[in-house]
Amino acid sequence: TPDYVEASGTSNTCTAQGFIYSMCSMTVPTYYGSLSLQAFMGIKNNFKEEKYQWIENPVHLAAWCIPAAFSAVGAVTNNFNPNGSGCSIAKAPHGCETDPDVPCKRGGNIDMLEYTVGLGLIFLYIVFPPSTMMAMYCWIKKIGKKEGESRGMQKLRECARKQMMHQIAVQI
Repeated sequence: TPDYVEASGTSNTCTAQGFIYSMCSMTVPTYYGSLSLQAFMGIKNNFKEEKYQWIENPVHLAAWCIPAAFSAVGAVTNNFNPNGSGCSIAKAPHGCETDPDVPCKRGGNIDMLEYTVGLGLIFLYIVFPPSTMMAMYCWIKKIGKKEGESRGMQKLRECARKQMMHQIAVQI
């Protein structure tokens, strides 16, 4: 990363650092979102793991393969550049547009990639977990209501049975 203030290493080391940073910054929210999904599936299936353990492999595949694909696109298109204290996705080194001594010669147009990753991260941090938790709350409430109704029916049946037994006893 020549011509960048306080940079050490080469463009290749910057690409490697950016790839790892990008992978981790997308893998963590995928696992974060999957925790709420796992909790919902557990509650929905009465914590019988054999009914919902199938979800683990797709979660791990998604958590590693999707970030790897996005990071590979960033690496292949030379879009990992010095940016702040490290290297991350950026069209060109930070500040090259304003400093004529820093060449802007790396990377291409990655606006669509940035929007896709940004919206994906917002979805995985802000939208998906609360939505799943709300679905879980509604599911639990629905089950509680059904159990309440069945308890009420049981009480009615028990009361009717007692009255019938009492009337039979009185008649005998």
